[in-house]
Amino acid sequence: MSRWVPALRKTAIGAAIAFLLFGAVGYFAIPKLARWGVETVASRELGRTVRVESITANPYTLRVTLRGLVVEGSGEPAPLLTVRQITANASVGSILRLAPVLDALTVDGLTFVGHRSSAMPLVQVSEHNRTGSAETDAHNVRVGNRQDTGRR
Repeated sequence: MSRWVPALRKTAIGAAIAFLLFGAVGYFAIPKLARWGVETVASRELGRTVRVESITANPYTLRVTLRGLVVEGSGEPAPLLTVRQITANASVGSILRLAPVLDALTVDGLTFVGHRSSAMPLVQVSEHNRTGSAETDAHNVRVGNRQDTGRR
């Protein structure tokens, strides 16, 4: 046997361990940290209770799915905003640039309950993508208590 075979074996074992560690951290740690971040930081910044049912991540496909997002209204019985599911498919460019680069973002079951006293809506739903820079899929979108002023 040549001298480089043991070194190659050690390198292969190290690469396999790194691959499995990457998967374990991505599958178990990232969803817990993301859920804590969404619930804690978003609640603090919005001044409203934010809850998330679950977050799952697949580090090998760079896909994150958030289920059951609820933003409570302030003193209202109905939530201000609910989303059944948000799925983000990241690009490999995210790893290379060390910043989030999305291939696709899918929002399913968005429900927003606006308030007539609001001077400016929190969410604006438009049929047109003016910038043309992103493509999104939104399914089952409902806007409740909407006051249409005829603006476009």
